[in-house]
Amino acid sequence: MTLQIIDRGKNKLYSDGDFWELSRKGENNCFYGVSFVSSIKFIEENLLPFYQDIELILGLSDNGNNSIGQRMQELMDKRVLWVNYVENNLESEFAKRILDGSLRLRFTKDNLIHSKIYLMENKEQNTYQCFTGSMNLTETAVSKNFEQLIWDYGSKNDDLYQLYKQMYDDIKKNSATYLDSKRLKGFLVKDNSKQTQLNVYTDSVNMLSNSTDADEKVNFPSDEVKVYLNDKTKEIQNGNLGKKEAVTVNQTIKLFTELGNLRKEKTLKKATSEILNLNQIIEYQENSKKSSKKKSDVDYFPKPALIWNNEFEKLFTAPKVGEGGQALKQVSLSDEELKEKLQLFCDIVNEYDTYKLSGEGWQTLGFLLYLYEAPFIWKIRDLYDLADKSKHREDVPIAVALIGQGKTGKSTLGRRLAAKLTGALNFTGSGEFEARNKYVNKAISDVINEYLQTAGPVSPLMIDDVRPDLTTRQYFEDMIKRNSNSITGPMPTAIFTMNKEDDSKGVVSNRHEIARRIWFLSFESSFKGNSKEGDLKVDELLNRADSDLYYLCQQLLEEYFKDISEEDAIKIQADFLYPIKKILKDLLVKYDLFQEIEKFFEKDNYDYTLYRGKSDWHMLIEQVREPDDFSFVESNGKLQAQFNKQAFNKLSDGTNKNNGSSQMGLYYNNLPRKYEISDSSKYGTSGFMIDVDNFDKWMGEPVLRKKYEDTHGITDKKEKEEENYRQAKMQAQIQMDLQKDLVKQVVDAMDERNKKKKGFFGKIFGGK
Repeated sequence: MTLQIIDRGKNKLYSDGDFWELSRKGENNCFYGVSFVSSIKFIEENLLPFYQDIELILGLSDNGNNSIGQRMQELMDKRVLWVNYVENNLESEFAKRILDGSLRLRFTKDNLIHSKIYLMENKEQNTYQCFTGSMNLTETAVSKNFEQLIWDYGSKNDDLYQLYKQMYDDIKKNSATYLDSKRLKGFLVKDNSKQTQLNVYTDSVNMLSNSTDADEKVNFPSDEVKVYLNDKTKEIQNGNLGKKEAVTVNQTIKLFTELGNLRKEKTLKKATSEILNLNQIIEYQENSKKSSKKKSDVDYFPKPALIWNNEFEKLFTAPKVGEGGQALKQVSLSDEELKEKLQLFCDIVNEYDTYKLSGEGWQTLGFLLYLYEAPFIWKIRDLYDLADKSKHREDVPIAVALIGQGKTGKSTLGRRLAAKLTGALNFTGSGEFEARNKYVNKAISDVINEYLQTAGPVSPLMIDDVRPDLTTRQYFEDMIKRNSNSITGPMPTAIFTMNKEDDSKGVVSNRHEIARRIWFLSFESSFKGNSKEGDLKVDELLNRADSDLYYLCQQLLEEYFKDISEEDAIKIQADFLYPIKKILKDLLVKYDLFQEIEKFFEKDNYDYTLYRGKSDWHMLIEQVREPDDFSFVESNGKLQAQFNKQAFNKLSDGTNKNNGSSQMGLYYNNLPRKYEISDSSKYGTSGFMIDVDNFDKWMGEPVLRKKYEDTHGITDKKEKEEENYRQAKMQAQIQMDLQKDLVKQVVDAMDERNKKKKGFFGKIFGGK
C-alpha cells in the first residue's frame, strides 16, 4: 500500500495508511463522498455493510478533447449498466439500498470536479470524520496507487466540520441525480428489460441541457459539443473509432445539431428508441462473440450450490459445483422475523388463488413445497425403495414443471420468486442453450443428464421458458427414465417453466412414464383486474422475499432425516411431500397462520393428469355418432363404451404426426389411471373400450351416461313413463274425490232420515 494519510488531530503521518481501518474508527453511520469513479462491487463490499445512509457524487471525468464523449458514456450507457445490474439482481444489497432510499448516486451537471471528499458522520454521537485528497473510491486507488489524504475529525459543532459540510454541499449543488429510489422505480418494468433500458435512455435525454442554469440537468456546452462532433465525425469516416466509441458519437449526433445545440423535443423523443437500437446491435454482436465459445455443462449448473457431504452427513454450500464448500450456515430468526417469512409463504399461495379468475393456490402450494424439499428428494426416493412392492423410487418426481399459456404468473413464481426464495443466482433461460447446440431441446436434455449424474449437488437446476415438446422427445424420456430408475443416494432435481402453445409442438407429454417422474403443475388462469394492479401485488411479494425460510427448512429437514420413525416412513411413502409439510405445518400452527392455507394443505397433492384433456374429451363426446364412431355394450353387468379409430380420424390434420392413430393414443393417454377408466388390454389398433361410470366420475358429471340415454331413447321412454304415472295418479285422485262426494251424499241423506224418525218416536213416548 502507498496511501499517505495525515492525521491532523495528532499531527501524525501514516505513510502506509489503511483508509478502511482509520475511517471506521468512529463507528459512523452516514457516508457522503465525492469521487471521479467507483463501481457497484466496490460500493457493495466496502460501503453498504458499514453505513446506514450513503450519498455519492460520481461519474466525473478528466477534462479534455474527449470530455463530451466520456460524459455522454457515463450518462447514457454506464447508467443503463447500473440499472441492468439492479434489474437482474433485485435480491442484492445494492438493489435493496437504492430502492429503500438509503443509497443515492449523483452526477456532475456542469463543471468537472476534481475534488475527493469523504465526509462521515455519527448522527447519534454528533461526531464526524473527513478525508480529503487525491484518492478515488476504487480498489486500485485505496490499495495500490500512490495517493494522499488529509484526515480531520471531531464534533459536528466544530467550525471545521461546517466548512467541510459547506464544501460538500457546494459540490452537490453542481450535481444532478444519477440513480436514486424514485428514479429507479420509474425505470424498472417487470419482465421487460428492453422497456427498462428505453426508460433509462429517455430519462437521460431529458437530463441533457445546453445551459448551466437548469436544475437537475447536465450541461453539455454547445461550443464543446460542436468541436467534439466535428472531430469525431471525421474519425468515424476514416474508420479510426471502435464500435463502442462510434455508438457514443452517433448518440451525440442524434441528440445535438451540428452547432452543438439540443434538438427539438419531438426529435429527441424519437431518438431514444434509435439509441436503444444502436446499443442493442453492439450488445448482440458482443454476445455473439462470447457465445461462439460453447459452454461446458458446469456453466449451467446452479450457483451457489447445495452439496450433500457424505463424510459429515450434512448439507454444505459452495460458490458453484466443483468448488470446495462449507457447512450450511445456521439461520437464526426472531419470532417476529420468522412469522414474517411464514406470512409471505401464505401470501404467495393466496395471491395465486384469490387474485386469479380461477384460483390456483392448490398448485402454487405444491410448487413451493417441492421447491423447499428439493435438496432432500433423494432421501425420499431411497425410502421408497424400502416400501412394499406398490411403491418405487421412480414414483417420486425428480423434476417439476410449471406449464401455462401467457401471463399467468408461472415464470414469476417459478423463476423470479423461486430465485429469491432459494438465493439462486443463475436461473437459466432456455435461450442460453442455443450457444451450446442449435437443437436446444437436445442441449437441455444433455445438461440435465450430466447434472443428475454429478455426485454431490442437490440444488435444483432451474430452467425458464422450456418448450413443452421437450418432454415428448424420445431421448429426453429415455434420459429421465434411466436416471430416475438407476441413481441412488444424493442426486439433484430440476425445475422448469413451460409456455404451453396451441400448435402440435406445444403438447406436454401425457405418457405415464413421464408423468410419474415429472410433476406437472398447470397455471392457465389470468389475474383479476388490470395488469398494473397485478404487477404491484407481485412486486410487493418480490420485495419481501428472501432465502431465510428456505435455509431454515434445510436445517430442519437435515435434522428430521437423521432419525425417521416407522410411522413417519409410512406417511412419506404415502406422500413424498410429507416431510416438508410436517415441518412447515408445525411452524404455521405455532404462529397461528396455518388456517390461512389449510384448505390447500389438507388436500391430496395437485395432480395435473386429472385435469389434462377433460375439455377435449367433452367436445369429442358431443361430436361422435353411433355406430361408426363408438358404441355402447354391456359387459359383466357394467356399461362400457367402445371408441373406434374412426372417431379419432376426424381429428387428424392430415399429417403423419397427427394422424388418427396418434390422436387416438393422445386421447387414451389423457385418461387418468387413478379412475381405472380403461386398461391396456382393452386398447388396440382399431380402438379401445372405457368404463362409462368411471369415466363420468372423472368428468364430474354424467357425460357418457347421458349420451347413452339420449342415443338409445332412454330419456324419452323415462319421460313417457313419468307422464303416464302422473296421468294415472291424477285419474286416481279424481275417482277418489268422486267417491268422497258420493259417500258424503249418502251420509247426509241418512242423517236427515234419522232426524225425522227421532221426532216421530218422541211423540209416542211422552212427547207433547
